[in-house]
Amino acid sequence: MTKKSFELIVCPLLLDELEEVLRRDKFRRWISTDKVDILVSRLRGEATTVPDPVSIEPVTKDPDDDDLIALATGVRADTLVSGDSHLTELQDTEVSIITPAQMLVRLRTTDRGRPYVEREPQ
Repeated sequence: MTKKSFELIVCPLLLDELEEVLRRDKFRRWISTDKVDILVSRLRGEATTVPDPVSIEPVTKDPDDDDLIALATGVRADTLVSGDSHLTELQDTEVSIITPAQMLVRLRTTDRGRPYVEREPQ
């Protein structure tokens, strides 16, 4: 069985936006501000950080989403993972845009197309 891998690429602009969004009151039932600090800190330490992207012509209704497209295309990413419908509904982009659930399926699928099932060591 082949182990699936990926490289998580972030930029300061993305991390700042993530932190600001996750600190909103509406997310408090899912994540505490302490856990937001831990999450963003881990991403800063473990992800590949690149400079903020150069602005592009708008392709979405949200300038922050355009920054994500610019980041993904700027680093020639194969895939952009987002749950934002402004992004997932886009077509004809230079980068494939999938949801977090779709990414999990990709990571759990073997090279033969069968679902990856974690087995107990024998």
